[in-house]
Amino acid sequence: MPDLMDRYLNGEHIEVWNELRSHNPKAAEQEAAWLVATETMRRVARNADRLAARLDANGWKSLGGALRTPTAETDKLLIQRIETATGAPLPISLHAFWLNVGGIDFVWDYNSTVAAPDLIASLEMDDMDPMCVYSPASIDFEITEWEESDEFRAPFRVPLAPDYLHKINVSGGDPYGVDLPFYGFDPIFREDRHALPFVDYLRLCFRFAGFPRLEQISESDSLRNFLNLWTGDLEEF
Repeated sequence: MPDLMDRYLNGEHIEVWNELRSHNPKAAEQEAAWLVATETMRRVARNADRLAARLDANGWKSLGGALRTPTAETDKLLIQRIETATGAPLPISLHAFWLNVGGIDFVWDYNSTVAAPDLIASLEMDDMDPMCVYSPASIDFEITEWEESDEFRAPFRVPLAPDYLHKINVSGGDPYGVDLPFYGFDPIFREDRHALPFVDYLRLCFRFAGFPRLEQISESDSLRNFLNLWTGDLEEF
């Protein structure tokens, strides 16, 4: 797989990730996969920052306090705990996300005393499903609880985001997340209705300016203008 990075840089983003998913991770493939995953998540971080700047300019407040949380040194220790507990390395896509992006939380702060700004006219909050992928520090409690539970050593569903209803403070379903251990390069992002591999889920989010549930709304001039304005300079990955 030595040419994977060159192909990725030449624009074969989908093809390269599909090829990575078709392989079982082996030592000879790790370096190429890491290069691709690192470049992918650096682009994800830049995209997240562009959208975060636009959200901030419109008065959008994150429920978690920060629209993007950069990686912290303590995150590496939490990653090691997860790998020790599950007995396997983290899948490269999630590992690279945590090392290069940290965490993303576009969930509106529903505890705020002000209403969420109208990004698109007449848009309801339950039409949005704001992008959210927790940083390792955000799931420290869940990791500890799992380590201390009777279910320890069973497969661990890493909770990475609330479902679209919990994101608007309504009782809903299980959190979105990935199951560990996972012995491929890119795990399925579970409980989201698409059940996409993690990288493809991130692509879906950015295609809709950080609000993937917008894909269910009938196309309108206001939606088209919003997406053109907010996603036109996002990097493909």
